[in-house]
Amino acid sequence: MQAITLPLRLRGVIAIALLLAAAAPAHAQLQPAAIGPYFLGVQYGTAVAGDPLYDETTFDLFYPKGGYPHIYGITTPVMPLAIIVHGGNTNEPLSGPQELSPLASSLLAKGFVVVLPSYHVLDLQGEPYVNATKDVGRVVQFMRHYANIVNIRPDRVFCQGHSAGGFHSLYIGLNADFQDLASPDPVLHESSRPDFIAPWGAPADWTCYDFVNSQNPFMALLVFGVANPTQLTKQQKLDQSPTYWLAHPELYNRTTTPPMCLDYNLAMQSPCGAITDPHDGKFGVLLKQNIHRAAHEREASDPSAQMDR
Repeated sequence: MQAITLPLRLRGVIAIALLLAAAAPAHAQLQPAAIGPYFLGVQYGTAVAGDPLYDETTFDLFYPKGGYPHIYGITTPVMPLAIIVHGGNTNEPLSGPQELSPLASSLLAKGFVVVLPSYHVLDLQGEPYVNATKDVGRVVQFMRHYANIVNIRPDRVFCQGHSAGGFHSLYIGLNADFQDLASPDPVLHESSRPDFIAPWGAPADWTCYDFVNSQNPFMALLVFGVANPTQLTKQQKLDQSPTYWLAHPELYNRTTTPPMCLDYNLAMQSPCGAITDPHDGKFGVLLKQNIHRAAHEREASDPSAQMDR
């Protein structure tokens, strides 16, 4: 299937289905066997062409073999969605399926629709990282809003990412829901919480991080908006820590905790307080420990309450 670049928002997805139906017979031989149609540069935000944020709020959308957006008259499967959030502070949109990672290709082979989003590039001048997080949350909301058109299950949204991407995934899974039922934008009426999160190489507890000797001198600025990390209090660090979000769902109006697949490398871990690499394997261990700690504390206060572990 030949790629169709869509610089417009998915208000045009109905037209996508027609384009797919017209293009499939002529170009099917060009498409790798395990991949179906794909769309590059889909605008999920509210920016218009020419806006500096336009390219930062687009995603690349890939379907598995046999999967399509909803096309009238064609029986197509309703599929789970995997959003793979990249790390770093730059965007690298794909030019086609030849650039897909092994992870994305594996998920496509398992029948997932795969979305690879671009998002806010932070200016390193104290711009809140949550600007980028809201973009990732909006991708969830956008796909749920158009679930019937893009043929995904809105209750089977998987969000996974590495480094900053893992941190954003943890935020939308454990911290605030960006849902806004009063917004004139119907996309924001959807919940931004994914149904499953899989962070890897992602920071989880800033009280264990050694900012002064950090491998990344901008970490305090990126996360807290301050250049001098020695000014940070313990509570400030906790407020931005996924381990804290996990243990205090009541602070974030969260009644459930999504299932998580945690990645950690026991050979990499450093003592708490001495971690200098934001990808240190200890962070996954800390999250795992907090899951069990939160469960035990909850059961001690209410024996009838059971938390899945």
